[in-house]
Amino acid sequence: MFIWGTLIKCCNKTPESNDVKENLLKTFKEQNNMDWATTFRSDGLYIEIPLHLAEGSKEKFINTLEFADTTLECKHVFIFFRKNRSDRASLVRTFMFLGFHILSPKTCLIPIPSDDYLFMVYTND
Repeated sequence: MFIWGTLIKCCNKTPESNDVKENLLKTFKEQNNMDWATTFRSDGLYIEIPLHLAEGSKEKFINTLEFADTTLECKHVFIFFRKNRSDRASLVRTFMFLGFHILSPKTCLIPIPSDDYLFMVYTND
């Protein structure tokens, strides 16, 4: 997928990249059987929401949010998915219920602006 490869390159170029946190994230994903695409950048975790959500995805995602806050100490958790998804409205409602907000495509928090993807952010207090 074009945006994911570009996002990883952009995120991993920053001097704030933290290999220890990337390894913690990898271990967490393996232990929780989570195959969602993720990357860590400075104080944020980026998660691409897969097209097909398996049973138990909501619980895994909640666990990931908790892990991002307590272990990775992320200030922000970003999610993104294609705007043309048939379940887009449902996803937006669900993530807004969890405390996410839609990001403007022009914000500097999105490393790779794209008209094809919707980005949302959750800010840890």
